[in-house]
Amino acid sequence: MPPQAKLDLSRSIPLQIEQAGKVVTMANKVLTDKTVVTTLGTANTSLTSLQATALEARRVSTQATEAVIAAAILQRTAYGNVANAVNTEAGGDAAFIMSCGFNVRATPTPIPPITEPPTQLKTSINGVPGRVVLYWTGVLGARVYEAQYTTDLSGATGWTTVGSTPSKTRVNVDGLTSGTRYAIRVRALGNGQPGPWSGPVQQMAA
Repeated sequence: MPPQAKLDLSRSIPLQIEQAGKVVTMANKVLTDKTVVTTLGTANTSLTSLQATALEARRVSTQATEAVIAAAILQRTAYGNVANAVNTEAGGDAAFIMSCGFNVRATPTPIPPITEPPTQLKTSINGVPGRVVLYWTGVLGARVYEAQYTTDLSGATGWTTVGSTPSKTRVNVDGLTSGTRYAIRVRALGNGQPGPWSGPVQQMAA
């Protein structure tokens, strides 16, 4: 049976205290909500005191060690609360995050807006009454596609949204009136913004 791992108080706790202390100092200058910073500072002070006591008594008492571990958990929770507050208030601003003593995990690569519509629209009917199946060629960067239909074959008015279809390039357009001709179109959505609508295709519902 492999030996059980144990917390190295002499190494890990001082690093935790030091890092939290830096965050308290820096975040207190920037954050508008001082409550989370105060809580972390209190937890850090308590952990510092208990660590010294535990290291003195560790040979004769496991109780002191347990108290330090409990205090460390509380301090980590308070530390996490400060991190959440910083993340919320930063709104993606890397400079703000670093000014509070935290590191930025990664700089996201912006996704360019979708500027092209889906192309090569095709339709078919598969024998299901009131259904038209729409196919198209996808657009780079699309996460979702949205289709619409109308009985106004000029495409000027009356568009009804079918719904969205994630990452697929076909959709069943249901609920149509058999024998009626429809104009159908589709657009791609990505990066929070929709791209332009495709030119409509026409198809009579089964």
